[in-house]
Amino acid sequence: YVVKEGMRAISINVTDVEGVSGMLKPGNHIDLIAQYETETGAVDETGIPIKEQAARIILQNVEILAVDAYMTPAGAPSDVGYTKLTLSVTPEQAIELSFVDNLGTIRAVLRSTLDEEVIEEHSITVDDIHITRD
Repeated sequence: YVVKEGMRAISINVTDVEGVSGMLKPGNHIDLIAQYETETGAVDETGIPIKEQAARIILQNVEILAVDAYMTPAGAPSDVGYTKLTLSVTPEQAIELSFVDNLGTIRAVLRSTLDEEVIEEHSITVDDIHITRD
């Protein structure tokens, strides 16, 4: 396989949930969301930093080069799960992805083939989620 000039191939581990339940194929484009723990800046009564869960879109419109060892959509099985995605990223994105992979969980989000929009990146925490109950 030939990686495009200026790009790098990097693999990440995924579970069924993180990998969109087996729906991903080589050639698809995905966004990657990092879910991790971060310090709030406050400390508890014993002086230990208080942490909270956060999530952030870290990469957008990333091409999938391979699903496990399958590099073509026709070769990738649709009825079984997979454990690895190989992605085409810039060198800077490879560094960020490697760093975040050690901090928490990375979740793939499948993009429409018609969607190339890049949205403003921002983080959210539990305080940003509004849950309503009937």
